[in-house]
Amino acid sequence: HYTTSGAEGDWVTLVNGHTRSIKDFRMMIKAMNSEGFRVLCGDNRGAGLTKSHRAFSLADLNGDLFHYYSALDITKSHLVGLSMGGMIALHSVLERPDFFPKLVLISTASSARFIRSDESEWPKELADIEARLASYFSTSFRDRNRPLVKAMAKQMQKDFAMGSAEQHQGATYQRQAMAGFEVTNRLAEIEIPVLIIHGEEDDIVPPAAAEELAQKIPGAQLHMFAGAGHLLLAERPKELYQVIAEFLR
Repeated sequence: HYTTSGAEGDWVTLVNGHTRSIKDFRMMIKAMNSEGFRVLCGDNRGAGLTKSHRAFSLADLNGDLFHYYSALDITKSHLVGLSMGGMIALHSVLERPDFFPKLVLISTASSARFIRSDESEWPKELADIEARLASYFSTSFRDRNRPLVKAMAKQMQKDFAMGSAEQHQGATYQRQAMAGFEVTNRLAEIEIPVLIIHGEEDDIVPPAAAEELAQKIPGAQLHMFAGAGHLLLAERPKELYQVIAEFLR
């Protein structure tokens, strides 16, 4: 499942994180369109409306991008990857460096060793869901938005209860696909302009992951959001859109 938006301009491909769907990008798509970009965005295998009945790898997810490009006759696209989507993006750029003019990496890493070790299946009890969800936000955002975090936790509990066995299996397949990810030693091969964006209070993928990316990718720019956690789309959306658009322009 994928969507395209925008009548003209350079293409930008948005790739989302673990279990997330293109719904997260609705406002970002509008922002990118208003900046003069066309946008391609798809649900990764095992998430949203893209189903999978077997295990897959990050190479498969990379291949899915190029199926989109082929079907839509797209020959160049900027690439924006968020969290797990950043891992897919790194894989894609390393495999086809000629295809992507610019790369944006958000809240991600070059190696699975940076992923928090307890990133397994989510708990079922509301209090446990809320406690774990809170760790995705910065302390200040969490304190200012406790009703929002609680509402999100309740919706997640409802979604988990209503979710099919297929959806739960899809999340497992995605975790398995990330498990062996390791491209740290290949980062020096990347020659296109790269922007790395990260929250200084990210407890899911630590800031050290962004610092390593910036150190090992030649000429990469690093933009750290002070007082922000992992979910920059929720905490600092407008600033995030602006930083990305300025870089892509």
